[in-house]
Amino acid sequence: MYKQKDVILQQDNKTSIFMKKIQAIVGLLLLMVGQAVAEEHLVMQFNFEDVDGKNVIDPVSGITAKVMNQASVVEMGSRKVLDLGNGTGYLDMTRDAGEVVRNLSDFTISVYYRVDSKASLSGAGYFLWCFSQSAANTQTSAPYTAYRLNAQRMATSTNGWGNEVGMEVGSESAKGHWMHILYRQSGQKGELFLDGKRVAQDTNMPVLKNALTAVPAYNWIGRAPFSSDSYLKQTLVSDFRLYDMALSDAEVASLAAVTEQLEEDYKYSMPGDFSTLQAAVSEAKTFIAGAASDYAPNAIAELQDEVAVAEYEIASARASQTLIDEYVSTLKSLLSAAKATKNYAPKQVFSVTGEHGFVHPGGIVSQADIDRAKQLLADGDTRIKQAWNILCANEYSDANIATWPTEIVIRGGSSGQNYMNCARGAAMAYQHALRWKIGGTRHSYAGTQQKRSQATG
Repeated sequence: MYKQKDVILQQDNKTSIFMKKIQAIVGLLLLMVGQAVAEEHLVMQFNFEDVDGKNVIDPVSGITAKVMNQASVVEMGSRKVLDLGNGTGYLDMTRDAGEVVRNLSDFTISVYYRVDSKASLSGAGYFLWCFSQSAANTQTSAPYTAYRLNAQRMATSTNGWGNEVGMEVGSESAKGHWMHILYRQSGQKGELFLDGKRVAQDTNMPVLKNALTAVPAYNWIGRAPFSSDSYLKQTLVSDFRLYDMALSDAEVASLAAVTEQLEEDYKYSMPGDFSTLQAAVSEAKTFIAGAASDYAPNAIAELQDEVAVAEYEIASARASQTLIDEYVSTLKSLLSAAKATKNYAPKQVFSVTGEHGFVHPGGIVSQADIDRAKQLLADGDTRIKQAWNILCANEYSDANIATWPTEIVIRGGSSGQNYMNCARGAAMAYQHALRWKIGGTRHSYAGTQQKRSQATG
């Protein structure tokens, strides 16, 4: 009797495993079919592989774009990317690109970009792309569709910026790593995706073929369709794509996954010259060895941390020249900051008595704060809504983000430092707790908050 049950259970398990394999194969085939369909609807692509001087040829449409001013196409490992430079550089996709855009109804724009960590996105402008009927739009003149990084805003206008309809995150783009931005529109429903996550949408977006009254002649990557706006600077751009359909969620996720490889290529595709980094490390270590107690301990600790990271990169011998230069710059900045703390004197802390003393406040967010935030969200307060969207878009607040708990925490010394794992884990737990208590997503976030607290505890 029991043997018969065991045989039945084994058969059921085998059937279950077989069905899961079949489902996985079917899912993969559907994804491949979807990707093939998407490629058929790819109508324009600047992947920067076919370059002749200042000319960039689109392998899909045959359009020849022009690299303008300080912009250039540079190699990044096995691929080529557009470097906008630090002035008025941009890519002119020419009027031919406008011919493609003019009659679109449903469409998708996908592009990868990396803003330098020290670049500014403050002020007007900083457009990643635009398709415009005028080079200098005003409040009431000329239709366009465009995306800008200073507010991460996608908008289409039927006549000047005063008539824009759009959506935005409301804060400037992240810097210092590769990002994927995708905008898709089906009918009047527009959706904005950052790194595969939908961050904004609008159901009243103008349809391009109706909004554009003529062929847009001013079609740029890195330049604004407004005369006084700032150009996008210190930014790399890769694989600009335009589809004449709204891609599926699976296709969006597939495109977004490329950012990891782009970042890997940026950092480690072609090893650079480590001599300047070695010199910077030696200078920093010499200073640290001779630094007495009259320098600020936190400044010395920060410098030591960066030295440890730099020494690891030197030992691995994989870092690109761009990454090496970043490390050198950071080391010099931290060394200068540490030297500036000479004659540092710690503040005198009063002794605790019965009359006074420091009482630790504990958690920095009270129940009253949480209740107030929930009420403001319910009331539609725009500032709180923007702040909430920023929190939800932060990767640390994602319930599925990986963490690296450590049994023993190490800070300082020549190797083995891992204290940042605890710092990141604490930040993740805090953000998950906020999303749980304010957003009410208990199932996803209450559990992960508890696990992260225990893991980093």
